[in-house]
Amino acid sequence: MNQRTFVGQWWLPTAPEEPVGGILTVEPSGKCRLQLTGMLLAHRFLARMQGDTSVEDAGQLIHGSAAGADFTLLGGHDITQEVPMLAPEYPQLLAVQTAIKGVHLVSVDEPRFEGAEVEVDNLTAWSGITGFTSVQNFELDESQRVKDMSVRWELGRPADAGPVGKLGDFRIELAWQSTYSAVTRDMNAARQVAASEEVHAKITNPDLKAWNAFQPAIKSLQDLLTFATRHPCAVRSIHLLLGGSDHGSAELLYAPLVEPQEDTKTEPQRYLFRMPDLSFAELLEKWDSLYIRIGMGIHVLFGLDYEKRGFIENRILNALSAAESIHRALRPAATAIPVDAHKAIMAILNDALATNPYRDRVMGGLGNDPGFVARMKELATIPAQDAVNAVVGNTEQWAKWARDARNAVAHLDGKKFEKIPVAARWGLPSATIGILHLAFLAELGLPENVQVTAARMIYAPWTAEFRAQVDRKVGASA
Repeated sequence: MNQRTFVGQWWLPTAPEEPVGGILTVEPSGKCRLQLTGMLLAHRFLARMQGDTSVEDAGQLIHGSAAGADFTLLGGHDITQEVPMLAPEYPQLLAVQTAIKGVHLVSVDEPRFEGAEVEVDNLTAWSGITGFTSVQNFELDESQRVKDMSVRWELGRPADAGPVGKLGDFRIELAWQSTYSAVTRDMNAARQVAASEEVHAKITNPDLKAWNAFQPAIKSLQDLLTFATRHPCAVRSIHLLLGGSDHGSAELLYAPLVEPQEDTKTEPQRYLFRMPDLSFAELLEKWDSLYIRIGMGIHVLFGLDYEKRGFIENRILNALSAAESIHRALRPAATAIPVDAHKAIMAILNDALATNPYRDRVMGGLGNDPGFVARMKELATIPAQDAVNAVVGNTEQWAKWARDARNAVAHLDGKKFEKIPVAARWGLPSATIGILHLAFLAELGLPENVQVTAARMIYAPWTAEFRAQVDRKVGASA
């Protein structure tokens, strides 16, 4: 991604008659900074000395005009390194959380937009939507070797309309688009002809929304693609679609969770499934339900995909905390013992402790939640068992090591942690992530053969040493 600069005039909406010149820089990461020739916000040191905290207000807006476009800057704050204490003015450097190119907003929550068009990594390949077709012709000589060959490529709009589904209250449509050169391009050393296609997600709502109202749907779609393609998918661009009497779009510029990288070849052999494997509408409906039910647990889990580095202790704790949370969401009625038996035991204890001053304390600690090992074992029953066996081998041993590792890390008990074989410790996050992903495939309705293929091709290679440790432990205990 290239750095972009916009030279123009910038002002506060409350004082449009007092603009300040400056350059807005958008770095390859999406980080935005505004270098001004003078002051736009109050002198931060003097303002603080006078008790004025408005300079720290991340909600205030800055308007601008640069490169023939209107700008709204959100969350600007002064980061000038050397600020003269008593100088009335100085060239300010502002960090900007979000820049919106193409519109002046009246307020942060102004409902101006009817939708957003989003470009996300792997969406084009995963969708299977294409306008490319090719025809190959070749001739063989008397030795059945290729003597002559020709290839003809054609690019046209796909015959079928883009698939449509819903994420919550938002309509999601996959929209195909293409670019091509009508003539060849002569280079110094070669001649080129170029054509490309992309599939974007168009997210809309019948009601006009604020600029950030589409973010939850965008994040959900991003996580779905990260899960399905086993790649930390970046959001490459967001264009907000102006609604009402307005026309056109406004580009959203910000530093996203995952920084877009130079476009490279995707790895379809790592995909768990593709969009054509399920109805798009059915897939989004099931994904939305799963996403909402699990809540925070799914964000912790996918955080391990978006940031693959980190200390093994942190990865273990995150993976196993997510696993417990996900089990609670997928199996909310799980109990340690049958409900009727628990009620009977509680009634007996309640009568026996009727006059004991500690009755409430004792009774309050006698819940019926399953233990951690029981949760992990039940979680492992959700996917196809051949898939589970390919990833962790003996689920009982995986569950016990998961419990011991979680408790050791949570309580910073190094001695207990070291009782788990080193290779098992290092393999535990991958094994747990594999089980959770397989459970998601099952919950989404992907058939068992898809689950088994994913387990053997994607997860098993990463857990081979973990399974070997499991086999040693189980064999030694037999």
